[in-house]
Amino acid sequence: MLSRNNQIFEFNADKMPVGVAFKEEEPFTNHSIRVQDNDIFYLFSDGYKNQFGGPEQQNFSRKGFTTCLAR
Repeated sequence: MLSRNNQIFEFNADKMPVGVAFKEEEPFTNHSIRVQDNDIFYLFSDGYKNQFGGPEQQNFSRKGFTTCLAR
C-alpha cells in the first residue's frame, strides 16, 4: 500500500506462495511506482488484516486496516 496526499493506493500481490517449486514457470508481477516526496509505503502479509482484538474480539478487516493507515 502507498499513502500519498491522504489517499491509499493498493498494489495487488500475486496469488502464490514464495518458494513453491510447481509454480516456477509463472513469474511474479513487477510494479513500477514513481516515488514522490512524503510518500509512505506499507508492506505486510495477508495475515495482518486478519488479526482479532479489541473489546469485542472482532476481526480487524481490510477496511479497518486501510482506515487505520489513512489517518
